[in-house]
Amino acid sequence: MTTISLYSHLTSKQFAEQILDSLERDLDVDLRPIFADNSKSEAQRRLAVSARLMEALIERAENSPDRAEWISEQDEDHKFLRAFSSGEVDIEPNLCYDVENVGTLKSFRGDEIKDFLYSLTKRFENMSKVTNPAILAAQIVGGGMISVSIPMAAGTIQALRAGQTLVAAVKAGITNVGMKTAIAAVVIMLAALLIWLFLENPKKFLGMVINQTDSNLVVNDWRKGIDGDTGGDLFMRHGSMVSFPEDYESGRLTKKVQISKMDRIGPKDDLCYAGIFFANKNFGGYGVEGVAIYSAQDGSAKFAQLFACPYSEDNGTAVRVLNGATKDVPALFRDMYPKRKTQDTTSSGGFTLVSTVNDNRGGVVGCITCFSKA
Repeated sequence: MTTISLYSHLTSKQFAEQILDSLERDLDVDLRPIFADNSKSEAQRRLAVSARLMEALIERAENSPDRAEWISEQDEDHKFLRAFSSGEVDIEPNLCYDVENVGTLKSFRGDEIKDFLYSLTKRFENMSKVTNPAILAAQIVGGGMISVSIPMAAGTIQALRAGQTLVAAVKAGITNVGMKTAIAAVVIMLAALLIWLFLENPKKFLGMVINQTDSNLVVNDWRKGIDGDTGGDLFMRHGSMVSFPEDYESGRLTKKVQISKMDRIGPKDDLCYAGIFFANKNFGGYGVEGVAIYSAQDGSAKFAQLFACPYSEDNGTAVRVLNGATKDVPALFRDMYPKRKTQDTTSSGGFTLVSTVNDNRGGVVGCITCFSKA
């Protein structure tokens, strides 16, 4: 997995405009009015963009030679799509990478992080336009990924264990969930990335969190904290959380996790899952600052990540392995905040945590964090 500095001359909004121009040319859908609708919250705009783009993609598929690929008899597929079309789905699907690419992601610094996140947006744009599972599989693998969403990964892993090649296995994963569901996951990710890029707020933070452990990770009651309230394991000191990772455990629509545990296939073929979150400043003279506590579902560990893009101080991140229950999440934020860095690494209790932001200055911040079993 490599990135190149193709976008250093563009602002984040200029790059988003390029993507929107391309979508309008190819799909005859203008998403700008939705992005520019200040009467709606960022989260509402993201959902509206997802729904409108999905409508255009389904219409295109209906008129394509691949129409049959978009027809599914699977009950779980229909449940997800009904929830999606009604606006009840606000998940950000997990992405799946092999351990070699996770090593590359952890090594990124500075503009490499920005270039990767911009390239990821471009990759999802390209994925969104295909109508055929084989081409979608090639796009996913070409982007260094194994799947988009945990349910897709389940079918992919089954095919890999049966000895299929990587692209063939990813195609099997797509077929397993159905083309509509696969594209819906792509669209949700694309909308989240575009809203991060397009909004011109002077302070915004996009983070990727990778789970390289053997436990599913959850952030308990995270919705309670998206706008600064307490009572959950997400706390926003300033700003608000626009989107947060959540996916369906093992493809079951009744069980959700923030980030799935690793899938153990072989020493060099193990797969890790990653989730993306986007936090944005609110009105007023403050930036974006918060902390999230990721708890292993089996009780084996708790990890905290602080993220900060303040107005008058340095951007930064901080990570910590927690021992025991954390009842006062705002106090944890206050303790970790002065310790934030451009890159923070810690090891404790058999785990190693590393988190890196692209720059300690500037208002458009990208961050890659990994929780690993040492």
